[in-house]
Amino acid sequence: MRIIAGEFKGQRLTVPRDKVRPTSERLRESLFNALGEELVMNSLWLDAFAGSGAVGIEALSRGAQHVLFNDRDRFAHEVIRSNLERCGVSTGFTVLQKDVFVLLRDPPASFASRPLGVLFLDPPYDFGRYRKLLLKAIDSRLVDHRTLLVLEIFKKTKLEFIPEELYVSRTLKGGDSHLLFLSQE
Repeated sequence: MRIIAGEFKGQRLTVPRDKVRPTSERLRESLFNALGEELVMNSLWLDAFAGSGAVGIEALSRGAQHVLFNDRDRFAHEVIRSNLERCGVSTGFTVLQKDVFVLLRDPPASFASRPLGVLFLDPPYDFGRYRKLLLKAIDSRLVDHRTLLVLEIFKKTKLEFIPEELYVSRTLKGGDSHLLFLSQE
């Protein structure tokens, strides 16, 4: 796995073994093409189930101001730090090891100044608590009506979990995954 474009283009990343299903390069490329430079440049991101950190590092590579990487798994946390170091990223990030619901309820104070531009959610395919996750996200002080929520799900997942407060503005398909772009009504 490698970074596709930007400052860290071509850098190879380590992927945590067994426990992580990283977002494919092709789907990441589709994601960033769909977002466009304007939405990424100088934005704040939360890569909430960061795994290898590939999505967040790609955002930094393409000009995001700051990325908050979070994964509750200790090994994934170490891999994220290693990948940031491997790419030569020394600023513009925070790495946490928290349960996502705790993080959304009590985010770092340093993120209080302005809402996220993008909240990227890539839970395990068998997560099962999508509705609760999305409701907690939109109730978080990290998110406002301008924040784009991007949720990666298994392609056969039924969308019955989407709260009424959100609508799917776009869907990207790649392999076994779909990326849902969710916005507030």
